[in-house]
Amino acid sequence: MSESIAPDSFDAVFSDLPRHCWDLSEIFGNALYLSNCPATRNLEDPADWLRIASGVRSVDLDTAAFDDTFMLCKSADDYFRRKDIVCSVTAKALTRFLYIWSAFETLVDSYWSERQIRKIGGKVKIASSVLKTQIRSHNDFRGYTETLDALHRIVKTENKYDKFLFAINNLKADEVPSAGLTLVYGLRNSFAHGSFKFPEPPDDVDEKTVHGLESIALIDVSSRLALLSIQMLVWSLSPRSLEIEVPRRMRNLDADGTQQPLGLLMQVVHLAAAPADDDEQEPFDFDPHLVPA
Repeated sequence: MSESIAPDSFDAVFSDLPRHCWDLSEIFGNALYLSNCPATRNLEDPADWLRIASGVRSVDLDTAAFDDTFMLCKSADDYFRRKDIVCSVTAKALTRFLYIWSAFETLVDSYWSERQIRKIGGKVKIASSVLKTQIRSHNDFRGYTETLDALHRIVKTENKYDKFLFAINNLKADEVPSAGLTLVYGLRNSFAHGSFKFPEPPDDVDEKTVHGLESIALIDVSSRLALLSIQMLVWSLSPRSLEIEVPRRMRNLDADGTQQPLGLLMQVVHLAAAPADDDEQEPFDFDPHLVPA
C-alpha cells in the first residue's frame, strides 16, 4: 500500500496525502485573499495548518543514540535498523495527522464561539450535527465511502478496536456523512491513550512497505477521513455563489484565471489529476452536476 490509501478498486483515485493537504490549503488561501466574502476569513488558520501538514517529509529519529550495545551484534543491529524505519514512518504519519486534526479544530473554532461549542457538547459534535443535516448525499464526495470501508477492514483485525468496528457495523444512513469525523476522533483519543501498537518491521523494509502495514495505514486512513470531513464541513457552511481561482494542478495551465464554486472544489480537491507530460497537465474534469444547489 502506498502513501495514498486508495485501493485500485476505488472509482475515485486520490492524490497523495501531502498533495491533498497542499491543494486544500491553496484553495482556502485563494478563497481568503481573492474574494471579499466575510465567511472565507474562517479559512486562514486551517490553511496554515494544512500547509504545514503538506510539508512534513520526514521526522529525524535516532533511537540508537544512547544504545551502548550498538554494533556488538549484527543481527540485532539489522533488526533495530529496520525498526528505526518503521518508527520514523510512524512518527511522520502521526505528525501529519496531528496537523490535519489541528486544521479541523481551528476551523470549528472560527465558525462557532466557545459557548456554542460547549452547549452542543464539543467541536466534533457540533461539526457532526452540521454534516448530518447538510450533506444530502455523501456520494457527492467521491471516495469517502470507500475510505470508510478501508477503515472498517483495518479495525476488524484488532480486538482493541472492537468499539469502532461496532460503530461502523451499526451506522444509520443519516450518520454516514459524519461517521468519518466521529470515528477518527475516537481513534485520535485511542492513540493519545496508548492504544497504538507499533508494528514489527518486515524483513524487506522501506517507506512504501511500512505504509502498507495495518497500524500505519490506520493513521493514513484517519488523515484522509479528517481531510474529507473538513471539505464536507466547508461545503456545508460556505456561500453557494462564492467562486474562487482553481489551483493549477486542477486546471489546464493555459487557463489562467479559471474560477469555480468553492463548494464544487470541496467535492473534488482530493482527486488526482494525471499530468499529460512534463510541461502541461490534463484539465481537471469538473462535473457541473456536482455544483451545490
